[in-house]
Amino acid sequence: MTNATQIVKFLEANYKVMVCDVQPGYSSYIHFNVPALMDFLNESSKVAVFYVGPGFGFGSEQDILYWYYENGLDESTDLTFIEKNYAFFRPWMDQGVV
Repeated sequence: MTNATQIVKFLEANYKVMVCDVQPGYSSYIHFNVPALMDFLNESSKVAVFYVGPGFGFGSEQDILYWYYENGLDESTDLTFIEKNYAFFRPWMDQGVV
C-alpha cells in the first residue's frame, strides 16, 4: 500500500487520535512518560497507531502491542495499527503540513 493510499484510508476512517513511532525500537528517543500516554489511550476511541515494522528492522505489530500492555495499555483498548515505511511523513513535514 502506498503512502498516499494509507493517508486516504486514515482520513476516511475519521480517527480521533494518531500515535506515530511510539514503539520499543525508538524507546531511547522517547522523552515523555509512555505509561501516561497509555492512560490517555485507555480513555480514547478511534486510535490509529502508525509504526515502522519488521521490513525496516523493527518489531511487529504484536511486539509493539505487548510493549504497550507492559506500559499500562488495557487489553480492551481498541487500536488500529498501520504499518508505514521510514520517513512516511517526511514529505508533509517538508511542506509544513505536520
